[in-house]
This record gives sequence, structure tokens and C-alpha cells, in this order.
Amino acid sequence: MISISKPKLWLFLILLVLSSAQILPRVLAVQYTVSLPNNTIYFDDFQNYPTTPCTTAALACLPGWGAYDNATGGVANVTTWHPYSSSGKSLYMASPTVASGKFDRHHSWTQVPGQTRITISQWFQFDTLTRTTAGPNFVNRNEIHFSLELAGTDNNFHECVAEIFFTQTRADTYVSLNDGVFNYNMSLNEFDRGTFAGNPEAIWDNNQWHFEKITMDFPNSAAPTCPYFQLDNVILSNKNDLSGWVTTFGNKVNFAATAITATSHNLFTSYSAENPGSLPLRLEIAMVNGGSTTTPYHSWHTNILITDDTSGAVCGPLCLSAVNLSLFYNLIMVAVGGGAGSSFLFGARRVIKGEPFKSVEVLTLLGAGIACTVALTFMIIIASNVRPLVPGG
Repeated sequence: MISISKPKLWLFLILLVLSSAQILPRVLAVQYTVSLPNNTIYFDDFQNYPTTPCTTAALACLPGWGAYDNATGGVANVTTWHPYSSSGKSLYMASPTVASGKFDRHHSWTQVPGQTRITISQWFQFDTLTRTTAGPNFVNRNEIHFSLELAGTDNNFHECVAEIFFTQTRADTYVSLNDGVFNYNMSLNEFDRGTFAGNPEAIWDNNQWHFEKITMDFPNSAAPTCPYFQLDNVILSNKNDLSGWVTTFGNKVNFAATAITATSHNLFTSYSAENPGSLPLRLEIAMVNGGSTTTPYHSWHTNILITDDTSGAVCGPLCLSAVNLSLFYNLIMVAVGGGAGSSFLFGARRVIKGEPFKSVEVLTLLGAGIACTVALTFMIIIASNVRPLVPGG
């Protein structure tokens, strides 16, 4: 039988408490996290937004987002209904109740010096009403709109825009790029296509999310280009002429020859005197009714990502940004855990074997335990706040 003297028992308990401090917070710190690329400008999965019962177009329903088109009947808020990501939330939008009406929400930011290429992406869903409330032809089609826009120094704003058009005829669904200079016919399932009643339709046709990605290149802010468009697994910017078509209508063109040029619209405000390195940009999500649509249809959006893809645009390896801290989190946690564990095992072994401690060793063990506790507490704070430090969530 091993007996432990009171001084040694107290020392053992101190070591146990310090080591437990390394373990318990680690368990409590388990939470939803997202690994973001090093060049992230903005990310939003709406985790940190309050869910609201808003049924109006009030901007207060979506804090931090703006609107330009706010047609009657449109709704935007944050919901927890069938989310895509583990954040449990998404941006919910309902179309306006007026024919040909447009309802949008946008996020704006400022270009920084040297920034010449931006990419935006999102995951989104839509419901069956998006199709069934539209007319039977292209004139009365409904639209879900996603765009990246830049205010240029030429008194125009330029945009790379993807518009997905829906009619009652499923085979006629198509995506239109840059105001229709390039159109591509493709099938997209609404989240409730399977009606949640059939089998296997209820399995394969329900709850589908779609991915969308756009890149704008603007070394010359008066003449931006749009080198990359993607919808689901189709890289639209790689398509030529008639590729992918199953229905017949115009604008079957080579993307590289036509659609790569950003579309331009006149601005009422002049930016010609602005520093070319600090021009405003915005990401827009919109719903546009067909000429006969007055019944709302619905969409959901999340994991909205904006990145700086300028060549050579990197943050230093020790840059103390939220993104970089998240990258180093697991590495530091392993180091802290290893230090705490080894100090505990070393001390416990000496206590159990009844070996005497030198004063220097006691101070070293206590110092290591305290240092590990402080380091772990700091990392827990970072882990708890790394997502709020990324704007919007």
C-alpha cells in the first residue's frame, strides 16, 4: 500500500487542479467554427444575427445590410428554417407583391490600395413558388439576382451579374450573365420539389442548396472584366457558343468573346476625383418579379464569402487577424495540452514514488501549470470571438 504524506498530497492536489484547468475549458470551448481562406474580406453565415419575426422590408430586420430596391411586399430577415450550415441560420427573402417589382439587400465595403480582383460566393435555396408564380413564357419570368458591383472613376458603376430566370416550364430555366449578353440553359431544383411526400423523390429532390461564385477583375476601374462565373458544378466562364443548350432562344455566344466585359450603368454621383484605390464596392442579392407575378416566392442565402484574389495579396504568417488566429488555434492548443499533460505526469510520478521535490522543481511545475492555464484561457477567448471578429458573423 502506497501512503502519501500531507505535504505531498497537497502538492498532488495543486497539480491536479492546474491540469484540470487545461481540460475542462477545452470541453466547454467546443463550438461551431468555420475555416476561412487567408484572403477573406467578409464572411456571413448569419450566426451572430438575432432571428426576427419581421414581415416587412424594414432595414432593421437585417442589421448591417442596405437596400436600393425595396419594392412593396418584399421581406428580408434571419431565419433558422432548414439552414445550410451548422450556424443554424440563413438570410430569408420574399419577393415583392407588385408585378415587375425588385427587392434587394446589399453589403458594401471600400476597395483598399492595390486591390484589383474580388471574388464573391454564396449558397442559396428557393421554393417551388419561384417557378409556379411566374408566367408560362420568358416575358413573365421570375429572377434571383447575384452581383458584384464597383463604382468606377468614369461616372459609371460596373457589375458582374448572374441572373437566374424561372418560368412555369422547368426545362426553360436559365442563367443570364451581364444583362443577358450570355445565357446558359440549366436545371436547378427548388428545395421542395419532391413535396416531402414521395420516395425516392422526397430524398433526392428536397432540401437542395446551390452554389454561386463570381469574380471581378479591375486593374482599370473604368473597364472591369468578369473572368469567372460558376453555378453549382458548371463553370459558365468556360462555355462556348451552343454548349449546354437544350432550348432555343438568342444570345448563344462564346463567353470569352462577349460576356467577360462587365456591364455598365450611369451613376448620379461622380467618383472621378476619388482615390482610385478606395472606390466603393457592393454585393447584391435580389429578387425580381415577372411581368405578371404578384404572389411572393422565397429564397434563402448563407455562407456569403468575399475574398481578395489580387495576385500576391497575402497576409503575413504572423498577422494577428481573426482568420489567422483561427488557423493557429489547434496548433497552440496541442502545444498547451502537451505542456500541461507532461507537467502533471512528471509531478504525479514524483509524488506517487515518494521522491522528494526540490524547490526549483516545485516552482517550475507551478509556473508551467499557471502558464498553460493563462495560455489556454487566452485561446478560449480567441476561439469564442474569432467568428464575431469576422464582420457579420
